[in-house]
Amino acid sequence: MSGGETAAELLARFAVHGRFYQRRVDGVDHALRSHLEIFDRAAFTPQQAIEHPADLVAIMMNPGASRPIDASDPGEWVPAVPDRTQYQLMKLALRASAAGPAIRHIRVINLSDLRTPK
Repeated sequence: MSGGETAAELLARFAVHGRFYQRRVDGVDHALRSHLEIFDRAAFTPQQAIEHPADLVAIMMNPGASRPIDASDPGEWVPAVPDRTQYQLMKLALRASAAGPAIRHIRVINLSDLRTPK
């Protein structure tokens, strides 16, 4: 890969699924995400990715700006729109796979569930 993959090219290769929910604290609604899986569409179904050990675990400060594609039931696994950092993880997986063992599944763990880009 050239390093200049577009978002569309990355999303053709990788799927992103997460568990999103909201919580009201002191009268303020907060958007939250408890889990995120990035996986090669050719290698896994969403359920397989959720149950399968990841090839790479990324530990992040907060879930950033990713969001569910459609409104979802709280706590359900749903397709997600990745944020810029998650696209970078996809690119990292492609580069690392070209140089060594394939990274087909990334599990993103956050120190906080608070979903905010700032």
